[in-house]
Amino acid sequence: MHWKKQGLIYCPDGSQDWAQAHAMVPTPWLIDKNRIRLFISSTDSDMVAGTGYLDLDIRDPKQILEYATTPCLSKGEAGCFDDNGVNATSIVESDGKLWMYYFGYQLGVQVRYTLFGGVATSTDAGDNFERSSRAPVIDRSDSEPLLRSAPFVLLEDDLWRMWYVGGEKHIESGDTTRPTYEIRYVESANGTTWPSESVAAVKLSGDGDEYGLGRPYVVKLNDGYRMWYSIRTHSQGYKIGYATSPDGLNWTRRDDVTGLECSDEGWDSEMVCYGAEISTDFGNYLFYNGNDYGRSGVGFAVLEDAG
Repeated sequence: MHWKKQGLIYCPDGSQDWAQAHAMVPTPWLIDKNRIRLFISSTDSDMVAGTGYLDLDIRDPKQILEYATTPCLSKGEAGCFDDNGVNATSIVESDGKLWMYYFGYQLGVQVRYTLFGGVATSTDAGDNFERSSRAPVIDRSDSEPLLRSAPFVLLEDDLWRMWYVGGEKHIESGDTTRPTYEIRYVESANGTTWPSESVAAVKLSGDGDEYGLGRPYVVKLNDGYRMWYSIRTHSQGYKIGYATSPDGLNWTRRDDVTGLECSDEGWDSEMVCYGAEISTDFGNYLFYNGNDYGRSGVGFAVLEDAG
């Protein structure tokens, strides 16, 4: 597999109150035959994230046609699971609405933060979203009490399928404590009620360096599925990972063929992460973040050889 990098699309310049820094976790949706709506999250002066969007020219996604001047989804109410910021991770079209699956931040005392997944819906093509509930749709469970986050959902016939990030413990990493997590899987009949128990989808390698597999993004193919995710290590931080599956349940890690490594210099020279692929009539695009988890902005690559 070979991806040709096309460079940086956008990094906040600080001119908008809600978008002082970052363009995190790109989540593309084909809004019409001419535009890709790329949902991203940016942080305000208090480092609280809201979700907005960039409308991109489908022929040349470096061309920004429109951008959100206010968030389409802001932080939740005080005390709720998303009261310190929100990040969109998946868009589903159903019943004349857009369903945005997202994760919310809440700061802690004994641990630095918790992350759980919610859903919001839009009836105006993604300009504004309203929460379906102030509580998370994937909440803590006995086996995953600290982290059920970054939900990615596909609707296949009447079955809602979710791959997400789940974690149950913290480990020491350098001079700080961090959660350890991997990709989990659950199913739903309605998109809002999800079971508390899950099954493993993509597991940590067990090499001692990896401690997190983050932000799954699944693409359905004619002969199966592929998944992009982010591998977090003690030695490097995040890098892009890749797996394939015949059924969405049994996955084979193929991290050595992603074809997307750090550049020698510039905005993505230290990190590539949070990959999200979309297929268009003009090619397959992979949107991703670079250095410092999206502080340096969002860019994209074009698939030249599927391998």
